[in-house]
Amino acid sequence: ARKFLTRWRTLKDWLPIAGLLAEVFADSGYDAATRFEFLADRKLANLWKLTDLARDFDRTGFGLAAFVARLGDLVARQPREEQAATTPEESDVVRLMSVHQAKGLEFP
Repeated sequence: ARKFLTRWRTLKDWLPIAGLLAEVFADSGYDAATRFEFLADRKLANLWKLTDLARDFDRTGFGLAAFVARLGDLVARQPREEQAATTPEESDVVRLMSVHQAKGLEFP
């Protein structure tokens, strides 16, 4: 753990936040270990969503400390947010939606 923490602390000054997350997942095997847990697809999709959030935040030019503060703010406020998608939008699957979610959508 010490080796990885030292490496990640060094990388945080050189990589964008999304790149740092990718390194953390690769080094720790966290994303791979998630595959064997209950609701694995949902958890993995949430990791991808976190990476996408980091990628969007990287474009703002603010650093890791601001990103961590932003995540802390999101956790404190707990805004209503859609679940991360576990399958691609164009997948050939049946979707169960509430009337509210389906409003205005047309399906073939």
